[in-house]
Amino acid sequence: MYNWVIRIRKWLRLIYEFLFIMLIIDFVLCMSEKGLMDTKLLLILGVTLVVSYISREFLAHVITLLIVHGILGAGAYFLVDEIYLKVILITMVVGIFFDAAAYMKRGYFLVRAFEAPWDIFFLGVAISILAAYQHNKALQTVGYISVIVMLCVNLFSIYLEGLDDYMSLNRRVKGIPINQMMAVNTFIVSTVICVIVTIILLADLLGLPKVVAGFCEAMLGLLKILVILIGIIISFITGLFGNSFISPGAGAQEIEKIVVGESILGKIIYFILTVLIIICAVYVLIRICLFVIKWLIARTERKNDMTEDLDTKKKVVEKTRVEKIDEGGYLSPEQRARRIYKKRVLSYKKFFMPGTNDTTGDIEEAMLRTLLGNLQNQPEGEAADVEKEAERLTEEFSKTDGTRITELYNAVRYGKVKVDKEYIANMKKAKI
Repeated sequence: MYNWVIRIRKWLRLIYEFLFIMLIIDFVLCMSEKGLMDTKLLLILGVTLVVSYISREFLAHVITLLIVHGILGAGAYFLVDEIYLKVILITMVVGIFFDAAAYMKRGYFLVRAFEAPWDIFFLGVAISILAAYQHNKALQTVGYISVIVMLCVNLFSIYLEGLDDYMSLNRRVKGIPINQMMAVNTFIVSTVICVIVTIILLADLLGLPKVVAGFCEAMLGLLKILVILIGIIISFITGLFGNSFISPGAGAQEIEKIVVGESILGKIIYFILTVLIIICAVYVLIRICLFVIKWLIARTERKNDMTEDLDTKKKVVEKTRVEKIDEGGYLSPEQRARRIYKKRVLSYKKFFMPGTNDTTGDIEEAMLRTLLGNLQNQPEGEAADVEKEAERLTEEFSKTDGTRITELYNAVRYGKVKVDKEYIANMKKAKI
């Protein structure tokens, strides 16, 4: 069950990134009045993302990842004819490469760009305003559908992220009602998604993008009126000295024309009423959602409940059998730290192999002897600072400041630290 949660999170991340890049490209194209992405461009984007997500899981170095994305960029460059599409696709491949490289540098951990979906919000608002301004129904439809799907994916990803952490911490604990917990939480997440989708559809039904665009036009009309009033005041002041460039009558006629022709008051009132309706609907839906959630997670009342005091004097330690995880399975942070230490020790296999009864201290001493021996075997022309390097290595070996690979491994081995991505990075950087 744990492995498929990880796989679903990766697929959701792929869908989210595909829609996000697609909306950005559509926004740029529509700003340039070029139209939406065609099937060919969507296929290139999809293939690029799929190959990138597969390669970042199996490749071990960023250099090879760069080569793969370079090939993808070259293929995308030669598949299109227009120069502006070539620039857009190359930029897209570069952005996907940096995302993949960051994923590898984090130790293959999935993270979200924002705690809240601000990227979806700002991108959706920008596309809605552009579609209303250009009267582009295709862009508006694509934007609405994509934003709804991205919000659902984002919420479900947050749910799976919490489920992933919960299962990772309780993998060796038996008797957890995981199915019941998943059923309740899935219902809660589905309710929240339905609330958000309902709000978006209600906003679309009330024509919120057009209302917002009309409100912006009304604000521009008010700005024009303000400019005319300032001009009238300045004309009145300069008229005292015989120089007047705007008559009050002409200014009043211009203001009346703006107010009546652009329906400023009607647009502002309609905007306020629409916002109030949406706020009331959101409040009612949130209250219903909170009631459902509290009802689901409330404690079940039983008339025959009995309590019993625990005897805290007796301390019983039970042995539990730890099952070995398959080699192809997902590695927890602790297992990843152990693997880093194992690879570091095996990198010295040409010089020594640890014995059955060797401790981590014995292994570290053997590693230090190997490094000092390699320094002594260097040619005379390159060994001018051999003694200083040997003193430095010996000094690092004598330190107990928690920066050596053996100390970091022992802390993980005996459960003294909580392993995170920063701790993994420190283990990779440690020398001895």
